[in-house]
This record gives sequence, structure tokens and C-alpha cells, in this order.
Amino acid sequence: MAGLAERFPNLYMLLKVVLLLVVVLLALVGMSLLLLAAIAGYVALTGGDLATAAETALSALMNNVIVSASYMVVQNIALVLIAVFFMAVVEGRHPVLKALGLGRDDKPLRGFAIGGALNVFFLVAVLLIILLTGVSAYYGTGLEAYGTSQVGISLIAMAIGTLFVGLGEEAVFRGYLQQILADKYGVAAGLIVTSVIFALFHSLTPFAELGPLYIVGVFALSMLLGYLFVITKSLYASIGFHCIQDFLALQIFSFTGERTLGAAPIFMFTKPDEIYLSGMFLGSWDDLISIIMAAAIILGLYLYRRSRLMKKEV
Repeated sequence: MAGLAERFPNLYMLLKVVLLLVVVLLALVGMSLLLLAAIAGYVALTGGDLATAAETALSALMNNVIVSASYMVVQNIALVLIAVFFMAVVEGRHPVLKALGLGRDDKPLRGFAIGGALNVFFLVAVLLIILLTGVSAYYGTGLEAYGTSQVGISLIAMAIGTLFVGLGEEAVFRGYLQQILADKYGVAAGLIVTSVIFALFHSLTPFAELGPLYIVGVFALSMLLGYLFVITKSLYASIGFHCIQDFLALQIFSFTGERTLGAAPIFMFTKPDEIYLSGMFLGSWDDLISIIMAAAIILGLYLYRRSRLMKKEV
């Protein structure tokens, strides 16, 4: 492998990226199947037939918040282990956690808080624009619709689940993938290529119709997460932003018109108006507004980083 890396460095990099993505997809599919098999097995053993067991297992994975959160935890533990393996074995970098941007001296709580606060600003700004433009409207609370106990259970389950999502996905995509690409081809290339892969990765779902604006929105958020990593040289701010993004979107503010992954959200809004061009579905207005806000924050972070670099030069 060392000879291949020296003679064909670009091919070697491509092979590493492809291998990483294949392993990640296999791990995610494997975790899904294991959890589905466990639930189906339990239903079958308690008296249900195989068809009912399979249907119950799939429904629980998509509509039971505890099962969904458990899946998030299990799958993202797998992602962290994959990132650790690739950094340690494929790259040979040690200590591994520090190489991934998870060093103990990186002030984890401070970094997480900064990323989380930035995401709160992002989502509140998007929410205000959505409401002021009238593309969505507030229509009630989850406490009224689902009851206090369901909302409480959902809060705990989603807090745990989304924390692991932030940790796992950031370890793989920013901590490992973006770093190796940036080291080889530069920061800009690392950011862009990782964000393209991240957006495509999140478009692989058979359960929803995703328009181009959604995919571009995921790309923009990935660029923001990646740039946070570049600025802080630590993964904790990116984890904080990612975790709070998923938690707020799933548990606090719901724009889907229905429960997602069984979560009982606190504030519910009507589904934002959709955008069509010549009859082709592009996405929802919240996708477009999110893209604009993410681009604005990236620009602000760029200007902030540039001013700091200029002060150091002086």
C-alpha cells in the first residue's frame, strides 16, 4: 500500500475515500438490520407471526422515539469506531482522538457551547424569517397534542440520540475525511469535497421526497460545520452545532406537520410552502432560507478569521 500511495497518490486517496464510505454504509445498514431483527425477534417470540413482527419492527424504528434514539446511539458509536480505526490504522496517526480533533486540551465544553449557541442563532433567525414571510405558521404545542409525559420522554431520548449523531458524523466527516483531504489538496478542496459527499450521503433516504434545495442546504450546513472545524482546530464546536441543529429540528421546532422518528416536538408549525419551477419540485422555502442563512454565517466566520490572521501578522 505504501508503494501505491507513493506512485499513485490521487488513486490511493480515492480508494481510501471509497473504502471509508462503503464501510460507513455497511455499518449503518448492519446496525439497522440488527435492531430490526432484535425487535422482530421479540415480537415473534411473544406470539406474533413473522409478517407482523417485521412490520412492527420497521414501524418502531421510524415512529418510536426510544427505538429511534437507540438506533442513533448504536449507529454513531459505530461511526466513531470507524473514524478511530481509519485514523489509527490507515493514517497511522497517534494519539488518535487528538488527531481527530477530540483532544482533552481543546476545551470541549467551551467549544460545544460556542457551536451550540451559533446554531441557536441560525435556527432562530431562520424561524423568524419563515414566520415573517408567512411561508409557515405556528399552530400549537406538543404538550397539547401529545401530552407532557410523551414530550418529556421524547426530550430525553432525542437529547441523547442527537448528541451521538453529532459526535459520530463529525468524527467521520470532519475529523477524518475533511482532514485527510485538506492535508493533501488544501483547506478549500477538503471543505468542498467533504460537503458534497456529506450532502449526497444525507440524500440516501427512501422515506421522503427530497428536492435539490434540501441537498444544497445540507451542503451549505456541511460547509459551515467544516469551516468551524478549520477555525477552531477542534471538533467540539462542530459537534455542538450539529447536535443542537438535529435536537432543535426534531424535538423543539417541527415543520413537517407530523412526528419525525417518533419525537414529540414542543412547538409545531405548518409545513412550509413548497417551491416549484416549471412543474419541478425544488424543495421548501425553509430549505432556501436555511441556505441563505448558512452562507451568511460562513461569510461572517470567514471575515472573523481573516481579521484575526491580519492582527497576528501585525
